[in-house]
Amino acid sequence: MTARGGRGLNIIRSLAEEWGVRDDIGEVTVWALLPPDDEFARRLTIPSDLSPELNPRLGGAELASGLRPDLDAHLEAGLDANLGSNLGSNLDADLGPGLGSNIEANIDPDFDRELDFADLDELA
Repeated sequence: MTARGGRGLNIIRSLAEEWGVRDDIGEVTVWALLPPDDEFARRLTIPSDLSPELNPRLGGAELASGLRPDLDAHLEAGLDANLGSNLGSNLDADLGPGLGSNIEANIDPDFDRELDFADLDELA
């Protein structure tokens, strides 16, 4: 990782199936696609003080199949307003030179995907 990357991107790189960085003037956006059912995900717990409408164990069953309709509509409206309707149609154009949609090609070949948090801490 570069000096800008630091420990955070090493953690993302070890956990994510795919990830990328978009570097714009004044902001850097990091995205990651995490596997839905792996050992790390099973260790996560839902906070006990989570409100009932957000807690699938306490009646928020609509979250099991997606967002509540009003939240989904609100999210879509926000995405359309902020990102435009062409999101996804030209994502490769936003990547830096030499980077493409093949995420595997952008990962350091010497990177060990089996690193745990303690190992990542030592690398930082």
